[in-house]
Amino acid sequence: LGPIRGELRDSAGYAWSLQGAHSARSRLTRRHAAAEEQLIAATGLTEGPVIEHAWRGLIQAQFHDTICGSIADSVAAEQAVRLDGVSALTSEAVRSAVFQRLGHDPDLARESPNHTGPMLAVWNPNRPSFSGVVVAETTWFDRDVLVGPPGLREPNEGLGYRTFHLVAPTGAPVPVQVLRVAPGLERVDASRHYPDLDVVDRVWVAVWADNLAGREVTRFEVEEGSGPAVDPPNAVRSTELGMENGLVHVGVGRDGLATLTDLETGQRLSGLVRVDSEADRGDLYTPDITPGSRRRARVHGVRPVAAGPLLAAIEVGWTVDRGTGGAVHGRTVVSLEAGSPHVEVRIEYDNWATNHRLRVWFPGVAPDGVEVGAPLGSEHRAAGRADDSWPDEARLATAPAQAFLDAGGQVPPFRLEWPGFFEYELEPAGSVAITLSRSVGQLSLNDNRNRRGHAGWATATPSAQELGRHLVEFSIGLGRGAQGLRPVMPIWVRTACRRPTLHP
Repeated sequence: LGPIRGELRDSAGYAWSLQGAHSARSRLTRRHAAAEEQLIAATGLTEGPVIEHAWRGLIQAQFHDTICGSIADSVAAEQAVRLDGVSALTSEAVRSAVFQRLGHDPDLARESPNHTGPMLAVWNPNRPSFSGVVVAETTWFDRDVLVGPPGLREPNEGLGYRTFHLVAPTGAPVPVQVLRVAPGLERVDASRHYPDLDVVDRVWVAVWADNLAGREVTRFEVEEGSGPAVDPPNAVRSTELGMENGLVHVGVGRDGLATLTDLETGQRLSGLVRVDSEADRGDLYTPDITPGSRRRARVHGVRPVAAGPLLAAIEVGWTVDRGTGGAVHGRTVVSLEAGSPHVEVRIEYDNWATNHRLRVWFPGVAPDGVEVGAPLGSEHRAAGRADDSWPDEARLATAPAQAFLDAGGQVPPFRLEWPGFFEYELEPAGSVAITLSRSVGQLSLNDNRNRRGHAGWATATPSAQELGRHLVEFSIGLGRGAQGLRPVMPIWVRTACRRPTLHP
């Protein structure tokens, strides 16, 4: 045998590659990536049988066909259950480990409520220290929810959310920016006590965390009042449809497209984060996109939703109408944080359309090819090239990637960081499309125009239409280097063991 080189992704002429599985059941793929990321971060914080059991559950969800998404609906449902179990085990292990490090005992807190108060803990799973913005959800007691026959019991009532600030271990005040307030429920558990359910105010805040030690849990105390004004480095300033932090400027037009400008070099990318949909009559193994069927999302609202100084954000509401095939209703939130050259993008959408592929576009960002993450390192790739010369299976223009896509050696540079696995297409002109989801209703079809014959069992897969809510989060930047850090993990404890600062 002669030497074999390359990625071995192209088997045209002698075997199927079935690269359409890269975009199958992408919602489960993202859930798997999130569970794995959370578990890796937790493994640095704690160990023992709970973490081992969580790893076993994750690995059981990694069987080849399962993780590729080319599976029957019953298998996908079982994978979802396993991933839910992994996330639940990991969350509980993390909370228990943080409580132990900070000396918080849930049983003692329940027995001595007058000696408790809220606090925020942040776990930095990275070896380097971390400085930047942390977004955390906090909760504030409003009233008890009585469970069981009420009898003469009266629910306790509190004051709900009040203005607060944080104090670092050094005693320095920590800036807090309130992002959203909403009512909610929270259950507090303790091993020797019945669960306590409360009505709370849920308050999402952005916090400036400075120099968090690597591989450590940092505790921030809570104090009433807004506290002294403290400006974070490179604070975000916003206009009606723009925001900048001294490093980059981000603008969003009324057409919903974003423009990113490097304030140091003046380099600019425009027309970013366009969403569109194409009809797909394929199956879970191979797409079959209908030529000329592309429909661009119709933008029906652009508005600022956060103004800084720690985080600014602009929201774009959009809809893709597939006619009798249903519609996709979504919103894209583009945000910029203090001190960061990276732009965060959050795409939420409700998919009620069938038999289509939904993608987000970045025009002209990589005319000379890209470097993408791969399982054992990275790969440099040129533009994809479709080829239907072999009738048994056409070569697709799409390709797989993991963690990042980088065109940093070009002018202007561009880098996309994506949690976990994703499918992309690089066009000859340098435009990049990322697949958000691909909706199909069959495991295998015999009349696919890109593949001759069945790749699997002829089985209906209605759940592979990917109906319902989707959430996709990623970041983009103008080549200031890879972030390369795992996200820090904020943990809010409303009834931490200490003397109260705000209310019992």
